[in-house]
Amino acid sequence: MTKFIIAPVFQFVNFHLCKKLLDAGHEVIGMDDTPEREGSLQEKYLEIGRNGNFSFQNLEDWQEVWPAEGKTEFILSYYDVYKGPIEERDARLEVLKAIQQERSLQQSAIILAPVEIGEDLICNKDRNNADRIILLPTIYGPWQPGTMAFQSVLEGETKKIDAIMSEEYKKDALYVDDLMSCFPNMLSVSEKRLLVKSRNGGGNHWEECARELIEPIRISAEKDDEHGLSSFTPFLVQVQTSPKEGLKKQLDHFKRRQRLMNWP
Repeated sequence: MTKFIIAPVFQFVNFHLCKKLLDAGHEVIGMDDTPEREGSLQEKYLEIGRNGNFSFQNLEDWQEVWPAEGKTEFILSYYDVYKGPIEERDARLEVLKAIQQERSLQQSAIILAPVEIGEDLICNKDRNNADRIILLPTIYGPWQPGTMAFQSVLEGETKKIDAIMSEEYKKDALYVDDLMSCFPNMLSVSEKRLLVKSRNGGGNHWEECARELIEPIRISAEKDDEHGLSSFTPFLVQVQTSPKEGLKKQLDHFKRRQRLMNWP
């Protein structure tokens, strides 16, 4: 059984990954803000906190998990930090970078990051040379933050959509469960630089999702720059969840949470 240290554990992609690892019988130390700070964190903690293989550590006290014994994998999601609230980004980035630079164990980290910042990661070769970097397209599904386009529209926050669209990667998308189903394979390949792409017959999965929304968002004809990521090996993920099915699950999840929040 492998031990995983995941940060930040209660954010979108990492939360789904934590559940995947716990379901597979792995031990997980999850680091994030204290759950009592915000309602959604409490709900997520209740979902995974009962698992005997899960333990929680406040992100600010990350040094208390050092040194880790036995085989340990560190998973740091820059993806979740960059896709989350801007006002929390700098503080969380500072902590993730501090964790990544910790080399007392002579162990590498698994870095999840959005395609948009791939160039920044390449520029930090000294720090990232030993790490496995996995670049992700737009990921959608339950718990997608409202700072991303699909969830913003589902929440009715269309006034923010232009600003969100200017930052979002629009060449590809993956439903989060489809990504999770392939994660073990990503860790088993020899390449340490992976660029995740959907295998969906050549179409643009992000645009297909956009057209399924209740209030279809304007699809820009501009091409996203992949920053010359020639050093990254494409890793194709089979699309098993259609845009219509995936967005319905995301919407149903949002409506369920709204009902719980309004419970008398």
